[in-house]
Amino acid sequence: MTAPAWASVVAAVLAPLRRTKHYVCDEDCWYTCSAATEERDGGHSCDDSKSGKPCDCGLDVHNAKVDEVAARVGAGIAEVEDVAFNQGASWEYSDGIGVEQPTSEDMRAALVAAFIAASKKEEG
Repeated sequence: MTAPAWASVVAAVLAPLRRTKHYVCDEDCWYTCSAATEERDGGHSCDDSKSGKPCDCGLDVHNAKVDEVAARVGAGIAEVEDVAFNQGASWEYSDGIGVEQPTSEDMRAALVAAFIAASKKEEG
């Protein structure tokens, strides 16, 4: 698979980490995120000077970081996959006797290893 294809797979795995609503303070709407809306988030800011301004609760920054992790891990997996294929490895599995299927734990370990490799590559 290509890096963007792997990134979409990793993004699906990381989807539960994404935030879906901007911060709403029910006790004092002056502390509610400037990007919050009644329809989407269940509240809005009482501070009209913040209305229509960018998110100030961290949701957008948080989700951008989750997306960045998905892209970096996807690129790392694609790179590992390319190296493995260049060395003659096969990612094809069968249901034959004695052939082990990768478990979710195996996939998790592969994701962690790819992320670490991508992080080290960026640092170095």
